[in-house]
Amino acid sequence: MPKLGAASTAKAGTAFTVPFTTEGAATARSARKLVVTVSYDGGRTWRPAKVTDRRRLELRHPAGPGTRSLRVALTDADGNTLKWTIHRAYRTTS
Repeated sequence: MPKLGAASTAKAGTAFTVPFTTEGAATARSARKLVVTVSYDGGRTWRPAKVTDRRRLELRHPAGPGTRSLRVALTDADGNTLKWTIHRAYRTTS
């Protein structure tokens, strides 16, 4: 779980780490391709998120408050794909 405040918020304008795991047939070790993107504007636009060690996202929140959405696209060694979007995963505050 990311380190969020009691109201599921993070500080705007700061670096932020989101830990994650992949499970099942397409684990991080068997994944051929793993791409994570983040939206800071309600899903209108998406930017690449830095994935570290295939276990953490390293984000830099914009200065303004708002919702943050995450999207993952994973392809395993057999070519199977998974696409998953978490709209409004959490909020940032000033």
